[in-house]
Amino acid sequence: MKTIFSEDGRKVNGNYPNAKAVFGIVDENNEVTVVSFKDWVKSPEIDQSSEYIKKEVVAAALKSIPFNKRVDFNQFCRQNEPNFIEKLQKLEGFGVKITKKGIKFN
Repeated sequence: MKTIFSEDGRKVNGNYPNAKAVFGIVDENNEVTVVSFKDWVKSPEIDQSSEYIKKEVVAAALKSIPFNKRVDFNQFCRQNEPNFIEKLQKLEGFGVKITKKGIKFN
């Protein structure tokens, strides 16, 4: 199964400044392999991520792009009603960097 894991990091002043989400694949022995977003999409495994974490990942990606690109992204979502993978692929087209280390929430 493939899923998205959230890592909180260390708490500082009531916040988690290093919180991030990483993409991973869990095998039959419950061993987690952290992979890049592109490898995660190509994996034939079933996605078992919660809707909450998916919304958080999209919101974190939106924070890292300029306002005019956010407007374009929102228009794209209203016109096409894309799924989670299509949204992240569109955001990568706008310049969002999703690395193997994950995507920061803050």
